[in-house]
Amino acid sequence: MDRSSGELPEAMNGQLVAFTESCVAVGTLPGVDGETTIILTDRLEAVKRGQLVFDGLLKVPRQELAVCSAADTELLTMKLKRSEAHVLIFANDVSEPDQIVVFVDTSWDGAEPAISFRRERQMRALSR
Repeated sequence: MDRSSGELPEAMNGQLVAFTESCVAVGTLPGVDGETTIILTDRLEAVKRGQLVFDGLLKVPRQELAVCSAADTELLTMKLKRSEAHVLIFANDVSEPDQIVVFVDTSWDGAEPAISFRRERQMRALSR
């Protein structure tokens, strides 16, 4: 999320992932059950395991992507070269992950990726 302009999803609606064009919210293991490790990276080799739970484009006007807690505490940040980012998120569990990897595809050249935010939204709308 771009902290200056990121728009949070209204609700999770019982899903692991909810998103807007500028923010992705991912559920985690409840704090009382343990800690969750989050990795923000542009190195694909950091993705050792996990299921792809999000693949899309995020608007980041200030060219800085932030990972924040539910309490809006900034945990991790990454400077970007564009005002839009191709982001893939992997989780080790589809209901309560304790390991999440946020991969930012820095090789993305601005052309539409295989599954864009717009297509993802359309696919979700069709599946309802």
